Amino acid sequence: MRTKIVAWCLMLIVGCTATLRAEDKLIPSGRAEEQYLKADVVLYFDGPDAIQIERPEGQREAFTLEVFTAKVAKATKERKLAVVIMSKVTRMWPDDKFKAAIDDLEARLKAQGFAKVAIHLASGTFPTPIYRE
Repeated sequence: MRTKIVAWCLMLIVGCTATLRAEDKLIPSGRAEEQYLKADVVLYFDGPDAIQIERPEGQREAFTLEVFTAKVAKATKERKLAVVIMSKVTRMWPDDKFKAAIDDLEARLKAQGFAKVAIHLASGTFPTPIYRE
């Protein structure tokens, strides 16, 4: 009986250790996650009439490209890094339209003084894949 209890306890410990290792692998890390977490502003772009600021917190209402500069200026103090997440809808646009939107967003953010702009693609997972840095 004692042998069975010891064996069961060992299996439990080994199982828990294996589970912890598997869970550690589920939490992705890397440059995309680091960019997202360190960004001074994270924008979600679902089209020129549906842009949202994800970070800093508390500014999730959608706005248009017409007020883009003012909204970003109001939301940020530091301007080291901006991350723009392109929605799945925008990724279905023709290539030239998609690239033009990215170029425009990047130019607007750089004109506001952002040292670096990273473009990520919405994917349903975190971190979002990097499209352009």
